[in-house]
Amino acid sequence: MNYFRFLKSLIVFTALLSLIAGILSFTLPEKYFAQQVWMILVYFLLISAVFQLILVRSGKDDGKKFVRAFMAGTTIKLFIHVIVILVFAFMNREKAIPIIISFFCYYLLFTVFEVTMQLKKSDPTANQ
Repeated sequence: MNYFRFLKSLIVFTALLSLIAGILSFTLPEKYFAQQVWMILVYFLLISAVFQLILVRSGKDDGKKFVRAFMAGTTIKLFIHVIVILVFAFMNREKAIPIIISFFCYYLLFTVFEVTMQLKKSDPTANQ
């Protein structure tokens, strides 16, 4: 799978999550919905796009190099996410719990999406 196909799928996935977040913003009580959800969504879109670009460039020639880059990228992203969630929570203490829950949900959804896309890439029958 090339980078632009991944990027297109990522944008569609993010748009679907935006639609769900928009619906939840109207249906959930205000104390349970943090307005920072939109910034978090854009953050995950950008982080996923940048790290996928790095992965594509690192794994062009060698599969072992790709695996090392994937594991290192995942670890680096985890540390970045921890720092970002702490900053978000400390800057918005009154909405810290909804922000942390939203962040965790997006983290899980984007991680599942990225791993699924990588598995499709490695599946020889996926391109048929």
